[in-house]
Amino acid sequence: MPTATSPSPLRASAVLLGITAVWGLTFLWGRDAMLAAEATAEAAGLRPGALRDPAAAGFVALRFAIAWVGLWAAGRLPRLGWLWPPADRGAGITGAAVGGLLLAGFLLQMTALAELDASVTAFLTSLYVVFTALLAALLARRVPRGTTLLGVILATLGAGFIDGPPQVSFALSEWLTVASAVLFAGSILATDRFTKVHEPLVFTRVGFATVAVGGAAWFGVTLIGSEPGTVAALGELLMLRAFLWPLLCCALLATTIALTLINLYQRHVDPVRAAVLYALEPVWAAIWVLALEGGVPGPWLLGGGAALLAGNLVAELAPRLR
Repeated sequence: MPTATSPSPLRASAVLLGITAVWGLTFLWGRDAMLAAEATAEAAGLRPGALRDPAAAGFVALRFAIAWVGLWAAGRLPRLGWLWPPADRGAGITGAAVGGLLLAGFLLQMTALAELDASVTAFLTSLYVVFTALLAALLARRVPRGTTLLGVILATLGAGFIDGPPQVSFALSEWLTVASAVLFAGSILATDRFTKVHEPLVFTRVGFATVAVGGAAWFGVTLIGSEPGTVAALGELLMLRAFLWPLLCCALLATTIALTLINLYQRHVDPVRAAVLYALEPVWAAIWVLALEGGVPGPWLLGGGAALLAGNLVAELAPRLR
């Protein structure tokens, strides 16, 4: 892997910003895949929602399995052999640990998703920005600078209110989503720490494999007690372009490319700064929806987007102006 020069924090931030734009599309891809699952269940005469959990679990497992294959295939090309470096035991162990954090976060988030409004999910998930700052402060045993905290607060409020004011009651589903935010914060900090001392590409491929295997196990659990015809309907779903196209886009663009770049570039950015950047994902999701499906941006979108942008500008520029 080329290591002659390390990217500047500004360049690394620009790469992470581009990744959030791709991640914004995963909202549309995931939605389209789940709509295809609902339509398949209806066509098969199954109860509404019968394929929701197995389709979601299968989507996660296949997404990361395809991502692993994509990284392996790229590493076989003559000029991209550096993408598949020799095994590193430390990177393997830490990659599996971070993959486990991501898998657990996905599990908790998707388990709670059906019970929550989109605005509540957005707000509670956005708390990972706060948790990243808190955990980073605990690990470093020092309070983050004021501009960083201001950026965190603005980004969290912007992401949380971009779909309107959330009505939070803190039932079990809300607490599960909060727990997923803690796990995502942990994965950001772990990625920052471990990719600085271990080979990030080995770290990446082991993480992909961990989520794929865990997702497959989760898929098996969702089939326990399923109604007759579920497996056949899932087979039909896998043949549909409406499911396969979003799956391939999520796997190759949002996972193989995006997560590999994160593991290569995030280590050059402060982890709290990275979390504030990642909070721009819902803004990109809204932009993509407006661009591809039409519509007029509402006041909550404009206000939330402005708060997110302000949070990123404060976190990025304020330290440079000292």
